[in-house]
Amino acid sequence: MELARCQQLPLATKMAVSFCDPQSSWQRGANEYSNGLLRQHVSYGSDLRTMSQSARDRTARELNQRSRKTRGFLTPVDALLYFDLFTG
Repeated sequence: MELARCQQLPLATKMAVSFCDPQSSWQRGANEYSNGLLRQHVSYGSDLRTMSQSARDRTARELNQRSRKTRGFLTPVDALLYFDLFTG
């Protein structure tokens, strides 16, 4: 259901879109790495709804301020600003 209209995504964003095979974590390296970073803050099986909003905000801030090799060692925010600067 969540991908029911997936064909519209490349048209709407003018970006190439690819989908990974189910149960193929090696096809989603950056996603799996991000999940690992999240696990440093939240243990596996935890319900994020039980965390306070301030704890969720703090975790998001820490993860978003961490540089990533896949982004040329920029933070996610810096990468967005860099991309925005050069794509107008």
